[in-house]
Amino acid sequence: KASRREMASCRVVVALSAAMVCRALVQNVEYRGGRSGDGGLIRSRLVGEKMNPLGIEMANFEVATVEDRLVGFGQVREVVPRDLYELASLFVEPEFRGKGLGSALVERLLAKHLESGRAASSVYLLTLDETTPFYRRLGFEVVEDIPPQLALEVLAGRAVTRLLGKTLV
Repeated sequence: KASRREMASCRVVVALSAAMVCRALVQNVEYRGGRSGDGGLIRSRLVGEKMNPLGIEMANFEVATVEDRLVGFGQVREVVPRDLYELASLFVEPEFRGKGLGSALVERLLAKHLESGRAASSVYLLTLDETTPFYRRLGFEVVEDIPPQLALEVLAGRAVTRLLGKTLV
């Protein structure tokens, strides 16, 4: 398992500087890797939340289920060119928000990333201004220098979020 020290060097476009152990406040939560049958529901939830439904590869996902119902998910996906990864597609059903599921999913995704031998410093994420406090609580911080591999995604994201009346960090 990844140590807190190893997790402390991750970054995002909001960048990770420290990890926390998350305890979900929902009973009967089970976590597992994404399966091919999850793809339709994941895409549907992302579109419904006005999140990017592209770059979905089930092998990159961790999902949370309660009584066989998918209630949350997220992924760490590789950004081309290699050696850069994005924490992306984090979603928790509204009635399960604020109960630790999102935090637990992020922790599991980052631990899996580190256990695969990848560098913690290679993880970034793009997020809305309004969700930045969530990621800050998990030890992420905003960085000014955007990796060139994410520049196009940042430009596209800013354009879309402006249309939605939001701000991309």
